[in-house]
Amino acid sequence: MSQNEFIEKLKKTGLVHIPTLSPWNPASPDEKELFACCWDRLMPDENFARYTKRKRRILRYTFSCEMPGKLIINRDSRYCSNKIYDIDYQTGPNDLAYCEDEFISSPVLQAVLLFDLSLCRSFLLPAQSLELDIHQFRVVADGGEVSPTTSGIHQDGYDLVFMHFIRSSNIFPVTSEVFCQSDENSLIFTKEISGFLETLIINDGKVWHRASSVKQVAQTFPAWRDMLIVSCRRSERELHR
Repeated sequence: MSQNEFIEKLKKTGLVHIPTLSPWNPASPDEKELFACCWDRLMPDENFARYTKRKRRILRYTFSCEMPGKLIINRDSRYCSNKIYDIDYQTGPNDLAYCEDEFISSPVLQAVLLFDLSLCRSFLLPAQSLELDIHQFRVVADGGEVSPTTSGIHQDGYDLVFMHFIRSSNIFPVTSEVFCQSDENSLIFTKEISGFLETLIINDGKVWHRASSVKQVAQTFPAWRDMLIVSCRRSERELHR
């Protein structure tokens, strides 16, 4: 499927599922393994500790056509969501750990961002400036407990959200769901996302999404699921000019 076909589908149905980004990401097996190992060093997401057991890091960029082809890193790790979720968590600014240099410089990440940014720029024309919030997530379940993966059926307040699967261990299948409205009866897509860089792209202004919880298969050791989430939106300057 071409980029134009991806964009048309996002506009029409609100979602695109890509079984693998391998055609756009020619990294070696060793590079992929080193990239996946970056999830082993995430930090607890304290604002969501009452709701789930989740680890996380953040990476942020801005993109401006005034500096063509250049992503400008934003080192502000205080994350403020545009949305308030209907779950038990600490609202307000979330002081997150920033992503490590090894992750930022990974050729796997650079290829993912090249794909995501190119699609986002084409989707959001004629926007000149964009903001990218990139999250490493690991949801963990142990001690027989169940850990929710997402904040129920929700939107995140972005233009596009790219959900890239990385890897998992000792889990029952986790199903990703997309809805055309914010209720259970409006389900339009459901699938287990489980292959390296298998990707689900969401038109966040058109549809809602959710994923099922992480549960242990064997109770003797923890279960975990790793995701790379790239969220893109027009910059505040674009929205107010």
